[in-house]
Amino acid sequence: MGGETSSLFRAANVRIEQRSGEIGFPGKTPLLCECADETCSTIVPLSSEDYARVRAYPARFLVVPGHAPAAEVVERQPGHWVIESGG
Repeated sequence: MGGETSSLFRAANVRIEQRSGEIGFPGKTPLLCECADETCSTIVPLSSEDYARVRAYPARFLVVPGHAPAAEVVERQPGHWVIESGG
């Protein structure tokens, strides 16, 4: 179920990012943590450029620090981590 959950959160974030661009949302876009926990509703503020960088790799997902096994983390930033899912 974890991969499906991450993919659902990813799809929601893509729509949020599209809409924020359409309406000219200033600053960082409030995105959803893309972790595998289906009950997670943590918001991750991120710039469009930073989110595009995450999405450039289909197997990479945006998560809140601590919401993924350390072995999957490919980038650590103060407010978010980027993980790479193997499956």
